[in-house]
Amino acid sequence: MAQKNPIQSALDASKDVAQQAQDRIEALLSDINRSTEEQAEQVQSVVQELVDRSRDNTERIGDRIAKQVQSQLAALGLATKADVARLERKIDAIQKGGSVRKSSTEKSTKKSTKKKASAKKKSSAKRA
Repeated sequence: MAQKNPIQSALDASKDVAQQAQDRIEALLSDINRSTEEQAEQVQSVVQELVDRSRDNTERIGDRIAKQVQSQLAALGLATKADVARLERKIDAIQKGGSVRKSSTEKSTKKSTKKKASAKKKSSAKRA
């Protein structure tokens, strides 16, 4: 049998070792790549959840601010657009010489005033 050249044998062995190392490195890189992709998907999911939560919180804060502003304006007793429009209609009617339709609150105020006056008359009549 012909003996292999020891240098050739060493070269073949080093090629095998290099190939095995390359295969291991490629397998590790493939695992790292797969793991990185999974982590990237998880990160993307968490980021999307945070964005959605932030948007919801912003909307809720805006709603609360709007309600608080309305509450504070109502507490000040400022006239609303509807109040101003109603008064403008009354002024227009008065300027045109027409009669002004009384609101239900004005009617009830007059009725309660008449009731009080009649009650006073009755109590005065009983005393006399």
